[in-house]
Amino acid sequence: MANKNRIELPPEAAHQIPECAAVIPLIDTGDDEDCRGLGLERFAAAYCEEDSIYEKLIDGPVTR
Repeated sequence: MANKNRIELPPEAAHQIPECAAVIPLIDTGDDEDCRGLGLERFAAAYCEEDSIYEKLIDGPVTR
């Protein structure tokens, strides 16, 4: 990283990314299990009882 707000890319990669694109860097910290557990925990926290209707729709018969 060049500074706090910029990431330098090689010119051959930079010209392939449109200026309007948002780039999200993924950094391997070696803590995959911790990150996966935190992600599942946050996902489960956002899941509410009303969401179970979608599971019924997925598993139920299709009628048209």
